[in-house]
Amino acid sequence: MIKGTCKLSSTTWSPLNVWRNTTISGDGELYLESKESHSINLDEGATLIIDRCRVDAKGEREPFD
Repeated sequence: MIKGTCKLSSTTWSPLNVWRNTTISGDGELYLESKESHSINLDEGATLIIDRCRVDAKGEREPFD
């Protein structure tokens, strides 16, 4: 549940790792940033649902590389 403004950042790894089916919901804003990796690491076979909140994800690596 995201309320208000939430910020997660990392200099070396993904700030958000999803290994199982996951839903991010709420009425807030989630900001993710990684300086050297993906902003969201989504495991193969897992799903990520974003429901009614804003997610701003910035990472150094391209998706799915």
